[in-house]
Order: sequence, then C-alpha cells, then structure tokens
Amino acid sequence: MLAFLSTAERAAGQCRGLSDGSTCAVGRCTSSTCRPVDLGGFDLEAAGSEASWVNWTNCTNCTPSTFQRVAVGSRFGVRLTTSALPCSGACQFPGGYALSPAVSLTAGHRTVLVRLEAVASATGAQLKLIGQDSAGADVIQQDLAVPQVAGGAPQTRFGVFVMPATVTAVRVRLEQPTPNAQLTVDGVQFFSMP
Repeated sequence: MLAFLSTAERAAGQCRGLSDGSTCAVGRCTSSTCRPVDLGGFDLEAAGSEASWVNWTNCTNCTPSTFQRVAVGSRFGVRLTTSALPCSGACQFPGGYALSPAVSLTAGHRTVLVRLEAVASATGAQLKLIGQDSAGADVIQQDLAVPQVAGGAPQTRFGVFVMPATVTAVRVRLEQPTPNAQLTVDGVQFFSMP
C-alpha cells in the first residue's frame, strides 16, 4: 500500500501541459490529471450481460445455485443465490460460484485496482481476483471480502492488488459458500497502473 501511495504522490501534477494519453507515474494523462488506466469492467446494466459469466454449484447432487440479472434500486446487477449446502456426500468448498470473462492488463502494469458495489445476505461471501498468464492458467488469487447487510443495498468496495509479472489478464469469481444466501453485485470496474 505504501508503494501505491508513493506512486500516486509522484503522479500529482505530472500531466500539466501534456496531451491526453501521455504516460505518467500511475498510467495515462487525462484532462491534465495522471490517472490509472481504465481497463473496463462489468456494469451489468444491459439485458443478457450476465450471460458471459460462468455459474456453477460446487458439490454433487445439489440444488444448483442461480445467477441472474436483477433490479438493484434504479439500476441492474447480478445475484448469485445458493440453496441448501452441502448436498450429499463429502464435499470440499460447497457453494455457488460465478466467474467473469477475462480482462486484459495493460503491458507493464502490475498493480490492479478493483472497484465494485456488492452486498451479501450472509457471512463468508467474497470476490476473488484471479490473475492469469497468457495461456489462461491461474497464477494468483486474492480475496476481497463482501459486506454482509441482509436486505441492504450494495456498498462500494475498493481493492489494490499487485500481480506477478507473468499475469496478462484478470477475472473475478463471486463466491457464496453459505446455504440459502445471496451475493448481489452492481458493477465491477478494473484499473491498472505500473
């Protein structure tokens, strides 16, 4: 975190007089301000936006979890809902899961900033940031806890993660290990910086 703050401090004022797109300490100049590179994300507003995610329930003979687009206040998001867990027999890591499509990192950038709006109806839910190499193999997984507020609105969360040099893309996995619980997400945004 100290390295992040030090880099951000170096970036202050660095873009005065430079054109948009010029390289600076944390990414690129935009309107005379040095900003991390916006990699995009998942705003989940469009109908069918959840179809690019992969959803599964870990364990056999379970009632499958659901993953669907839902209204979240005046916006739309996605909701991962579990049923009774574990189901039958021994099982490791029972729960409902949803995996996003991959988002490519900017070459030479190792720090990933994640902004999401999420809420869970029970404890244990998390967002896992997964760094993958150019072959699509997982290199690193890091957790970001999701706040528990039964019946509450999604809350904004930020995470700063340093990726190994071999990571070329990131994706997120939503995890809800609690039976009969929900994990609601209203947008995920990625930024990168050197």
